[in-house]
Amino acid sequence: MKTFIINCIFLIAGYNGFTQDSLWKKEVFSEIELYNKDSFSVEHYRQLPKYIRNYLDQKAGRKFRLATKKYNATDNLSPFLLNRKLLFIGGSSSIYMLGYEHGGAGHHIHVLLFKTAAGKVQHVYNLFGAKMLGLNDIKRNVEENYYYFEENVHF
Repeated sequence: MKTFIINCIFLIAGYNGFTQDSLWKKEVFSEIELYNKDSFSVEHYRQLPKYIRNYLDQKAGRKFRLATKKYNATDNLSPFLLNRKLLFIGGSSSIYMLGYEHGGAGHHIHVLLFKTAAGKVQHVYNLFGAKMLGLNDIKRNVEENYYYFEENVHF
């Protein structure tokens, strides 16, 4: 029985590592390169396509909100400050990127990379880490496997 449990743990760990590392890394890099070819800046969150904002609201379970100035970067709950701060938004013909700081005990940065087509979110790559202020930082985080992937998102 002990051997069976150990084998299951190795299978699960190996499966998780394989799916993250091998299957999606090339796709993430190609999406970043595609974004880089024809990207443009988006000034305000409200300028993101509505279907992306709806996706974020649904994932958050409430209105997805980002601070633009002061925010709660700590793990102390505050009814007055949001715990996410907008860093940047960019778009291209089929890719949108949204970067924000996420406060809490494990303060970090998220870059959400949305693959879109026909007015729908097709795939979402959630890249995260301590520093992601440019494409080189984002690529490094992908290389180091700091991301996860959501496939076949339907709304």
